[in-house]
Amino acid sequence: MRRCAVWMMLSCVVCGCGGGYVMTAGDQLAPAGGEAATVIRLQQSELPLVTPPARDVAVRFCVADCPQRSARTDKNGYAAAAVPLPAAPGSYEMTVAIQDTQGEEARWAVRTFAWDADRPVVAIELDALPHDGKALLEARAALAAMAQRANILYLTRQEIDDLDECRRCLQADDLPDGPVLSWHRTRWPHKGIVSPLPALREQFPYLEVGIGASKLAMAAFEQAGMKGLAVGEGGQSWAELAKGDF
Repeated sequence: MRRCAVWMMLSCVVCGCGGGYVMTAGDQLAPAGGEAATVIRLQQSELPLVTPPARDVAVRFCVADCPQRSARTDKNGYAAAAVPLPAAPGSYEMTVAIQDTQGEEARWAVRTFAWDADRPVVAIELDALPHDGKALLEARAALAAMAQRANILYLTRQEIDDLDECRRCLQADDLPDGPVLSWHRTRWPHKGIVSPLPALREQFPYLEVGIGASKLAMAAFEQAGMKGLAVGEGGQSWAELAKGDF
């Protein structure tokens, strides 16, 4: 079975190297015409395996023809900005660009989703998706049917290496595209996850259904006030979910 491996930082992340820098940022998601609360981390990469934070570097953020936003990295290499998104729903690339004090320039593209806030959203536990056999065919059909009437959001709690690998995994399995976000695991004082779902529900009121297999995912759906549908052992099959009316 193939597995989707992604590197986690804030959310599932994409890493890009520009000159002597490594930039880390998550998939961005916000209502169309709104602003994406974007956080990136910038690190220097002058030596192999040595990536100290890049401090006090000017960072510019822009999506399509929307107004540009600027910020400077802090002592840990983080920079944040509320980045305007186009009014037209769709998938975009956010340009993240820098110019350091030595004049070095670099830029990266970050996957960005601007969604209609009035369109339903279904959250899928990425780790519950099958990757071969009849189960994959059924999951593909189920998600294709859901994507006709709702946007698809993926959540993962895997250890993360590379967002591109996760994206390739979804593409190879011919599953609908969508942002891949993370819920962070906690082990002390209680085992659980920190979920982005409550905040997302404030932006997307029709994010009402979550599909997953783990107890942690089902608990996160319940805590966010969503309808959780269990899939796999002890739950419904993907074929049954394909017939459901959410």
